[in-house]
Amino acid sequence: MTLFLPDPKGSHKNSYGYLASGDVKLDVLKGRWAGYEHKPWRRPFEVMAKPHVPCSCVSSEFLEDFHRISRNAFRYIAERHVLTPFQMWTRVEYGLRAVGMHEDDVEFVQSFIFGWVCISAEQMERFRWRYAERCPLLDVLCTLDDTYEELNLFQDKMLELKGSKGRRRLDVIPPLPDIDGVRQPKRERVAGSISFTDLLDKDRS
Repeated sequence: MTLFLPDPKGSHKNSYGYLASGDVKLDVLKGRWAGYEHKPWRRPFEVMAKPHVPCSCVSSEFLEDFHRISRNAFRYIAERHVLTPFQMWTRVEYGLRAVGMHEDDVEFVQSFIFGWVCISAEQMERFRWRYAERCPLLDVLCTLDDTYEELNLFQDKMLELKGSKGRRRLDVIPPLPDIDGVRQPKRERVAGSISFTDLLDKDRS
């Protein structure tokens, strides 16, 4: 709400922020600019523009491999751990946020991983400079499950392209539990002990 109150006597003589004495002359450069008044400022001019040259950081083959391997690895890990696409994406999304990926980029990766959008060479270049040391998506996929050999080899190429030295897997998120399990070694039987199998065989005989 704005209240209009009576101005103090004589306040209308002062403009916004200017001194009441009038010593400040805003037109001090008027004479200097008078000589430029009739000069042809609006005459046509030409601009020399260089043709657009695509970035040469990645080849078309590298870009195609990134699309194929990323999506195949996403599906491979989901099927190996019996996860639905939504469950798998929930784990990938958590990993992307954990490594510090921007909110807008997380949404873009979701559209990319499900095949709704593709990454152009220019977009790949921007991602390369935005995440200069590592690739968040490949880091998360390799950390969740490192049994997809083609993904591991491509991750090595990506790290080499970025000039980064480090492991494929990160410590900020845990890997998915190994579904294969580990077979326990056969225990040695103590002399005089009887196994459950021996008892069954004895009853049958």
